[in-house]
Formats: sequence, C-alpha cells, structure tokens
Amino acid sequence: MSEYTYSDELYSDFHKDTYGVRPGESGFRYWNSLTPNEKQAEWEQMGETMRAEQEWEKQQQERAIVDFEAGIKTTMVAAGCDRATAIRYQIEAMEMEFEWDPGYICYCLGLPYHKGYEEEFLPFIRNEREAA
Repeated sequence: MSEYTYSDELYSDFHKDTYGVRPGESGFRYWNSLTPNEKQAEWEQMGETMRAEQEWEKQQQERAIVDFEAGIKTTMVAAGCDRATAIRYQIEAMEMEFEWDPGYICYCLGLPYHKGYEEEFLPFIRNEREAA
C-alpha cells in the first residue's frame, strides 16, 4: 500500500467521531504499535463503522418521523382537532410544556431539528419571556 489516508494527528478525533469516546491510553498504545499498512486498515475500518452508524441513525430518525406523524394524525382524528392542537396535546402528554428548548423535545422524540418541528413545538412550551 503506497498511499496512506490515515492521520496520527486526527486519530483521537476520528476515534471519538466513530465510537463516541477518545481512544484512551491503551488505544493510543495500540494505534502506535501498528505498521503504516495496519493503521490504514484500521482507519478504513473506522470509516466503515462510522458510515454504518450514520446510516442506522438516519433510519432511526426516519422511523421517528413516521411514528410522530402517525401519532399526530391519530390524535387529530381521536380529538377532532387541528395539527397544532394535536401537537399541544402530545407535548402535554409528555409533560414537556414547561420545557425551555424545543430542540430537546426533538431529541427526546428522535426527530430532526431542521424539519420545522422546533418551530411547531415552540408555541406550546414555556419560553424565557414567561419566566420573567
């Protein structure tokens, strides 16, 4: 193997991005014991692991969207209400009406932050003006 794409300087960061934790002392000892070819193979394996994790997270988020939207539709039908009211009912059922951050609600539900859910949740949670 003549071209290496791994980086000793970025190993700790890449490890954290891949596995969620830095390698630690034993991880660095292991990394430093590898030959350049072995480091490249390890680097490529971490890349594959990261891609697989990202794909899994994407699938989980898509499933969370489907589940959330189904729950909202069910609430709308059962309560005979509009979407905004159904969202309010869901937030109240989760006991999150006193939450400050709509992004935290997205996090708890596994929803993306960039698809407008934060904006939909915002009118139904406590905000900083109410606390003053």
